[in-house]
Amino acid sequence: MEKLGKALGEVDRKVANLKQTFEKTTTEAAKLKVDLEKAQETITAAENLVGKLEGEYQRWSSQVSFKLFEEYSLGKGSK
Repeated sequence: MEKLGKALGEVDRKVANLKQTFEKTTTEAAKLKVDLEKAQETITAAENLVGKLEGEYQRWSSQVSFKLFEEYSLGKGSK
């Protein structure tokens, strides 16, 4: 009977350790999930900004090309 009591005590300790490890791992997983969600929000915002900047770049490039064409045309026409 004493052997069974010792074995049961050992099982209880192992279960307690496993529960503690599980709780710690679960907490870490929750923190990682929050961090991942924040990172995804940052990536989405960055992608949105890059898209807007691409549009601005295209608009500016078009304006510069048009201005260069105007200057070339005016310069060529006055010669």
